[in-house]
Amino acid sequence: MKRTWISILAVLAMSMGCIAQLSPSDRAFSNASWGIKPTVQAVAGKPVNTIPFSSAFSIQEEKYNRENFVPEFGYYSVGSRNNYYEDWQIGWTGGMISTFPLLLNGSEVTRQNVIRNFD
Repeated sequence: MKRTWISILAVLAMSMGCIAQLSPSDRAFSNASWGIKPTVQAVAGKPVNTIPFSSAFSIQEEKYNRENFVPEFGYYSVGSRNNYYEDWQIGWTGGMISTFPLLLNGSEVTRQNVIRNFD
Protein backbone atom coordinates (compact mmCIF):
# COMPACT_ATOMS: atom_id res chain seq x y z
CA MET A 1 0.00 0.00 0.00
CA LYS A 2 2.82 2.41 0.89
CA ARG A 3 4.47 1.85 -2.49
CA THR A 4 1.17 2.60 -4.25
CA TRP A 5 0.86 5.97 -2.51
CA ILE A 6 4.47 6.80 -3.32
CA SER A 7 3.71 6.02 -6.95
CA ILE A 8 0.51 8.12 -6.91
CA LEU A 9 2.34 11.07 -5.37
CA ALA A 10 5.12 10.72 -7.93
CA VAL A 11 2.62 10.67 -10.81
CA LEU A 12 0.86 13.74 -9.42
CA ALA A 13 4.15 15.54 -8.96
CA MET A 14 5.06 14.68 -12.54
CA SER A 15 1.70 15.90 -13.81
CA MET A 16 2.09 19.24 -12.08
CA GLY A 17 5.54 19.78 -13.55
CA CYS A 18 7.32 19.32 -10.25
CA ILE A 19 10.78 17.86 -10.28
CA ALA A 20 10.38 14.27 -9.20
CA GLN A 21 13.46 12.27 -8.33
CA LEU A 22 12.38 8.66 -8.74
CA SER A 23 14.56 5.65 -8.19
CA PRO A 24 14.70 3.23 -11.13
CA SER A 25 12.50 0.75 -9.23
CA ASP A 26 9.90 3.45 -8.40
CA ARG A 27 9.91 4.61 -12.02
CA ALA A 28 9.39 1.04 -13.26
CA PHE A 29 6.65 0.44 -10.68
CA SER A 30 4.90 3.68 -11.62
CA ASN A 31 5.03 2.93 -15.34
CA ALA A 32 3.81 -0.64 -14.87
CA SER A 33 1.07 0.34 -12.41
CA TRP A 34 -0.47 3.14 -14.41
CA GLY A 35 0.53 2.29 -17.97
CA ILE A 36 1.95 5.81 -18.28
CA LYS A 37 5.30 6.45 -19.76
CA PRO A 38 6.32 9.94 -18.63
CA THR A 39 8.31 12.09 -20.98
CA VAL A 40 11.43 13.82 -19.76
CA GLN A 41 11.83 17.53 -20.25
CA ALA A 42 14.51 19.86 -18.95
CA VAL A 43 13.64 22.78 -16.71
CA ALA A 44 16.52 24.89 -15.51
CA GLY A 45 18.87 22.14 -16.64
CA LYS A 46 17.19 19.47 -14.48
CA PRO A 47 15.06 16.62 -15.86
CA VAL A 48 11.35 16.86 -15.15
CA ASN A 49 8.99 13.94 -15.65
CA THR A 50 5.62 14.92 -17.10
CA ILE A 51 2.44 13.13 -18.08
CA PRO A 52 -0.58 14.56 -19.90
CA PHE A 53 -3.11 16.27 -17.64
CA SER A 54 -5.81 13.95 -18.96
CA SER A 55 -3.87 10.94 -17.66
CA ALA A 56 -3.42 12.54 -14.25
CA PHE A 57 -7.12 13.43 -14.13
CA SER A 58 -8.14 9.86 -15.01
CA ILE A 59 -6.01 8.56 -12.13
CA GLN A 60 -7.55 11.04 -9.70
CA GLU A 61 -11.12 10.42 -10.91
CA GLU A 62 -10.75 6.66 -10.48
CA LYS A 63 -9.23 7.14 -7.01
CA TYR A 64 -12.01 9.49 -5.85
CA ASN A 65 -14.75 7.15 -7.08
CA ARG A 66 -13.09 4.10 -5.54
CA GLU A 67 -11.84 5.48 -2.20
CA ASN A 68 -13.71 8.71 -1.44
CA PHE A 69 -17.26 8.20 -2.66
CA VAL A 70 -19.57 6.74 0.00
CA PRO A 71 -22.44 5.17 -1.98
CA GLU A 72 -24.56 4.39 1.10
CA PHE A 73 -24.90 8.10 1.83
CA GLY A 74 -24.08 9.60 -1.59
CA TYR A 75 -21.16 11.89 -0.84
CA TYR A 76 -17.43 12.25 -1.45
CA SER A 77 -15.39 12.16 1.76
CA VAL A 78 -12.43 14.48 2.08
CA GLY A 79 -10.08 11.63 2.97
CA SER A 80 -9.89 7.95 3.72
CA ARG A 81 -12.36 8.17 6.64
CA ASN A 82 -9.85 6.87 9.20
CA ASN A 83 -11.13 9.58 11.56
CA TYR A 84 -13.91 12.15 11.51
CA TYR A 85 -11.63 14.90 10.12
CA GLU A 86 -11.23 12.83 6.95
CA ASP A 87 -14.91 12.15 6.43
CA TRP A 88 -17.21 15.09 5.79
CA GLN A 89 -16.68 18.82 6.23
CA ILE A 90 -18.71 21.77 5.06
CA GLY A 91 -17.45 24.36 2.62
CA TRP A 92 -15.05 24.60 -0.25
CA THR A 93 -12.29 22.56 1.38
CA GLY A 94 -14.82 20.04 2.63
CA GLY A 95 -15.22 18.47 -0.79
CA MET A 96 -16.34 21.17 -3.20
CA ILE A 97 -12.75 21.81 -4.24
CA SER A 98 -12.53 18.25 -5.59
CA THR A 99 -16.11 17.71 -6.77
CA PHE A 100 -16.18 20.76 -9.03
CA PRO A 101 -13.52 19.42 -11.44
CA LEU A 102 -15.13 15.98 -11.24
CA LEU A 103 -18.46 17.51 -12.27
CA LEU A 104 -16.95 19.39 -15.21
CA ASN A 105 -14.62 16.70 -16.53
CA GLY A 106 -15.71 13.37 -15.09
CA SER A 107 -17.47 10.43 -16.65
CA GLU A 108 -21.25 10.05 -16.50
CA VAL A 109 -20.95 7.87 -13.37
CA THR A 110 -18.76 10.50 -11.72
CA ARG A 111 -21.19 13.29 -12.63
CA GLN A 112 -24.07 11.34 -11.09
CA ASN A 113 -21.98 10.82 -7.93
CA VAL A 114 -21.29 14.57 -7.77
CA ILE A 115 -24.97 15.40 -8.19
CA ARG A 116 -25.79 13.00 -5.33
CA ASN A 117 -23.05 14.72 -3.32
CA PHE A 118 -24.74 18.10 -3.93
CA ASP A 119 -28.09 16.76 -2.74
